[in-house]
Amino acid sequence: MPTGVYKRKPFTKEHKRAIGKAMKGKKHTEKWKRKFSKTFKKLWQNPKFREKMSKCQIGHTVSKKTREKISKAHTGMKFSNEHKQNLTKAHIGYKMPDSQKKKIGKALKGKKRLDITGKNHPGWRGGISNEPYSFGFNRKLKDKIRKRDNYACQLSGKTEDELGEKLSVHHIDYDKKNCGENNLISLSRSWNSKVNSDRLNWIKYFDKMLLSRK
Repeated sequence: MPTGVYKRKPFTKEHKRAIGKAMKGKKHTEKWKRKFSKTFKKLWQNPKFREKMSKCQIGHTVSKKTREKISKAHTGMKFSNEHKQNLTKAHIGYKMPDSQKKKIGKALKGKKRLDITGKNHPGWRGGISNEPYSFGFNRKLKDKIRKRDNYACQLSGKTEDELGEKLSVHHIDYDKKNCGENNLISLSRSWNSKVNSDRLNWIKYFDKMLLSRK
């Protein structure tokens, strides 16, 4: 029999169900898994194969029931250090296409995964992610301070458009837990670094500045 790639007609839904039914409950041996993994890795190195696999997924959707089943199967699963290193190596040099980024962004827009936030997130470290800042020092508060200061650095007078960057929000008394609006002021990144020296004089200077506004 000649070797090569043989074209066949796509499986019917009935045929697929029959295969699924026949395979249900069967477990592959470790030897078979290693063999399959080795073969698939070799295939995946071929750009044409990757392109073909990608096209196969276009328009394919996974049902809610299947997603829940996959999620349940992965709950509590921990990857070995070797597996993590292999995943890292596999992604070195890979750049996600802009079209895929837009697609993911569109799919996630306005959605919040409550099941993986806070204590439910695998990276939860006891609520210390904002340290040394308080949880009140968030984007909403920063934007409010920038708007109050007319989106301009309060020392140089330059706006965000002129600087080409978002303004930093500086704690006047250097206490990162004190997020009262009277203790916050908008500065450029450059000035925000400069005011970290000679702190007592800067505290007095900013206090006078805020008093003069009243």
